[in-house]
Amino acid sequence: MLRTTGTGLLLLAVLACAPAHAQEAPAEEIVEDEPAPEEAVEDEPAPEEVAGDEGRRGRAGLEVGFFLGEDDADDTILIVVPRVAGRYELSPRIAVSLEWGLPVAKLGGGTRVSVGNPFLAGWYTLPVSELTVQIGAGLAMPLASISEDDALSAMAYQYALAMDGLMDAWLWAPENVGVVVPARVDHVLGSALRLGGEAAIALLIPTGEQSASPGNRLEGAEVEVFLQAAAEAAYVVGIFEAGVRLQAAWLATLGGDDFQLSVEPFVALDAGPAFARLRFTLNLDEPAGFSFDEQKVWGLHLGGGVVF
Repeated sequence: MLRTTGTGLLLLAVLACAPAHAQEAPAEEIVEDEPAPEEAVEDEPAPEEVAGDEGRRGRAGLEVGFFLGEDDADDTILIVVPRVAGRYELSPRIAVSLEWGLPVAKLGGGTRVSVGNPFLAGWYTLPVSELTVQIGAGLAMPLASISEDDALSAMAYQYALAMDGLMDAWLWAPENVGVVVPARVDHVLGSALRLGGEAAIALLIPTGEQSASPGNRLEGAEVEVFLQAAAEAAYVVGIFEAGVRLQAAWLATLGGDDFQLSVEPFVALDAGPAFARLRFTLNLDEPAGFSFDEQKVWGLHLGGGVVF
């Protein structure tokens, strides 16, 4: 009788405890399976990061190039080339850019301000990991011109081209439309070394009767093919950058000695909303070099601008 009573009490105790455990277990599972509210908030992009990406899409700046030398008659030649440039990102992958220069030539008592070809281009950034790869297509509109026997205007265009190592010839080709396909790649190694390269192919298409001026190198030409390439390396410390750039430009179909090799040391500052850059173009061989030989050409370029 005692054994039966004890067994009954034990069974009652087990049955009484079982429902309590059955009710607690689901409660514990619900708490563990529910995502923490804080985690959901952390997965969302921070509002200030989105605003920062949307806030600065454009760059605009002015660069001025200088050259001082002498001609065959030992008269002083001064060339000043102001050039404006801008770029705006329509989306993270699509951008547009505009570049335009106004070369000024002063020889003896005469001064001439000439108009370059404005160059408008569209750019697409390719989705390549660890590299920034951009490819573009652009048009240089034919505003540059030389009136007959206007040697001073011809000089302005020639020197503007030579001061950049014959790079971007479509900017200074009188009475020519430039159809250009450029590309650029950049890569950052570690935190301090930036490597970059660019190339372009252009067709220079005459718009009509070419100038009879001896300074117009494209006089009477058909469609010309122009090729250029450059590679650069820079060391970056904070907002300061210093580097060197090697350039090659070739008027492939013009004939004669029209392959130009040049080197450009440069320094730059990038302080967020503002930037500045100083570069020196040293032509290494003919036709514009060696830069420090008699009647050869170099270029000193100082520029700056804003990011908006």
